[in-house]
Amino acid sequence: MSHVMDQMLIVMRMDFNMLNPLDKKVQAVFLKGHLKLMSLGMKHSKMSGKDILNAAAKITGNQYKRGQYTLALKDLERITNG
Repeated sequence: MSHVMDQMLIVMRMDFNMLNPLDKKVQAVFLKGHLKLMSLGMKHSKMSGKDILNAAAKITGNQYKRGQYTLALKDLERITNG
């Protein structure tokens, strides 16, 4: 079983290394994860909700008010799926 997990980790590392972290779609994927957790009430230790919404605004071009995590999440999903 651990051999399968090792192979999966290698593939995941290879895929991650091929991604460009400056690409807006890659950034949107990471922000979506943060926004999903924040919409459930979890907090990030180094980024405030305002910081994450500002990062989403840079990618989507839309402005978000405090607590509009689900709206930002929907906008980011349009970018990553489209």
